[in-house]
Amino acid sequence: YQATLQDKQSARVTSIRTEALNSVKAMGLPGPRDEQWKYTNVTKIKGSSFKPANPQQTPKLNAKDIPTSAFGALRIVFVDGHYDDGLSSKGALPQGIKAYRISRLSAEEVSPFVDALEQVLNQTNVFALLNTSFLHDGLLLEIEAECQTPAIEVVFLDSGRAELSCPRLIVKAASNSKTEIIETHCSSAPSSGLTSAVTDIQAERGAKVLHYRLQLDDRAHHIGNVYLNAAGD
Repeated sequence: YQATLQDKQSARVTSIRTEALNSVKAMGLPGPRDEQWKYTNVTKIKGSSFKPANPQQTPKLNAKDIPTSAFGALRIVFVDGHYDDGLSSKGALPQGIKAYRISRLSAEEVSPFVDALEQVLNQTNVFALLNTSFLHDGLLLEIEAECQTPAIEVVFLDSGRAELSCPRLIVKAASNSKTEIIETHCSSAPSSGLTSAVTDIQAERGAKVLHYRLQLDDRAHHIGNVYLNAAGD
């Protein structure tokens, strides 16, 4: 899987993925003796086999497959971890908001993405490292200084296949900005797949970020990690 991505990413990103995967192999999955996981049994995950979701085989879904109504005018949708243009809001984003698909980041735009990946390498959470190893797509949101945005909904929709999905959401809020992010994880059909999601929020001085997280994929395996780097005020 990683070999298929190497021609689409920088040498540094390739190195980070490799380092993260080596850490996953060395650490293994947590068990009841791990303090943070003593109440969460991951035995079913350990006994299962998940293939990374293939963007070439992502099914075409429609708006009726999303089990929630839109919370606002801005909705960005990923199916099995891959961006879906047909389900996402049309038209230009309001002034002061920039949105980048992680799979389409150019060398000039990649710095915040690389910074977020490198921070996870310092963590001991194996599922965050798993996400770093196998993510393909996701969203980088940049909110300019002093900007007040309408609510932005980011939907990660599971099509119901037993696959590994590693979505990534990175929010970079500049000083004195105000933004509201509604992150929704849901399924269009019963699923036994594994979602290992990571959200990385970087808030500069005076920024206000309201972050909501809805998990509606109740039959699937879902591990979610949220990291916040908050400056003063």
